[in-house]
Amino acid sequence: MDIRYVDPQFNERASADQIQYPWKSVHVLAPLILGALLLIAFYFWEAYGTEFPMFPSRLKQAPRVLGLTLVITFISGANFFSVLMFWPTQAFNVYGQDPVGVGIRGLPVGFGILAGAVLCLCLLSAFRGKNRELMVVASVLMTAGMIDVLARLPEHC
Repeated sequence: MDIRYVDPQFNERASADQIQYPWKSVHVLAPLILGALLLIAFYFWEAYGTEFPMFPSRLKQAPRVLGLTLVITFISGANFFSVLMFWPTQAFNVYGQDPVGVGIRGLPVGFGILAGAVLCLCLLSAFRGKNRELMVVASVLMTAGMIDVLARLPEHC
């Protein structure tokens, strides 16, 4: 996987003003090294430095559930990030050059994500212990939604 997809800040710094820096330059190595050091420092802070960590140790009691939740969150975040980054450009180029129109076309995405989050939280409260089934249904709906979006692209009509 290309680092430009993993860390957009790296991509912005590495290609600022259309200047490509070599891999061994300080412009590329400094953010990578600082990021790695901050991740290590965050790990130690979470393990030993705070009274109320972001990942409390009691989450390790059910590692499978935690792992699956983190994987699904990562996949959903990647999906959300791609929509957030590429949808405005696509709407601008495909559907018209009006910035207000691009913003209006982005509203269903934001409200859909908000409604999905609220619905999932309500369903998690209503169906206690049915997390696996809710995750499967949410994943199927997200996949079906992306297929629907792709099927509606102008080149497929």
